[in-house]
Amino acid sequence: MKKLMCIITFILMSLIGCQSKAVEPQANELDIIRKSLIQQVNGQKKLNFNRLPIFEFIDEFYASDMDRTIEQSVKIYKIGNFCVATTQYENESGFGGVEDVVVFANNKFKYGFEREIYQIYKEIDDSINLEFTGKFRYDADISNDTIVIEELIQSLNRWYKNNFTEDIKNACYSQYVAEEEILDNKKISDFYGHYKFDNYETDERLGTGVGVFYDINLSKNSCKIDIVGYQTDNHFLCYIKPLNNNKIEVYTSENDEKFSTIQKMDDNKFKIDVSYYLENGSDSYIMEKVK
Repeated sequence: MKKLMCIITFILMSLIGCQSKAVEPQANELDIIRKSLIQQVNGQKKLNFNRLPIFEFIDEFYASDMDRTIEQSVKIYKIGNFCVATTQYENESGFGGVEDVVVFANNKFKYGFEREIYQIYKEIDDSINLEFTGKFRYDADISNDTIVIEELIQSLNRWYKNNFTEDIKNACYSQYVAEEEILDNKKISDFYGHYKFDNYETDERLGTGVGVFYDINLSKNSCKIDIVGYQTDNHFLCYIKPLNNNKIEVYTSENDEKFSTIQKMDDNKFKIDVSYYLENGSDSYIMEKVK
């Protein structure tokens, strides 16, 4: 595992060194970036991209949930065919804050998360007074549930509208990503739609209904899954990976866990193999689009 992480880091450093606007794509480039970020987070490290940012600015906005205006520093890094934005702002106590990470290209969110950061203080002359050391401790856990992802997308849209210059927009545009998106959309457009199915049934031993109802929405601009039923109430965003043989895979955005494989059977009949919840294997269902 350690050897694999070293290889991933080496590839990421190679991508970081590229300066041109159009970069020859590496296999699974976005996955490499994602894994490298998580590797640094797990090590409770400050993110290191091995180069200077291509753009920096102060983002000021009103956070209604905290009822206050927030000022956060934003740094943009170019990594291969993608840009990575990092932001950091202090909480009201002044003893810590939040770091956001957004991976994007062509004004489209690709991946992101937030994590807590804490200022490190030391005692002064054995008194109750504390002095900030200038160092930070970074949380090893990330948050990228539905609410966080929606907030990160809002931030990206705000930056494009208020802060990004044309040079930055051009630097964060990739023709290769655009062409891949077109190819992927052609492969998966037949799967776009609203699906409902369930495994709900009456358990005679318990004397009650058990099972869950699945509600899946797949489209070009969104992917959302709702699972509600017996002792279950889950709602999360997702993303799609096209496969050959008229199949796609669906993954949860929160932790990159594979949710299912979907295969097109005919014009409006699809087979879904749900591996979510299951350690081994999957449960299969036949589903149709809801009209």
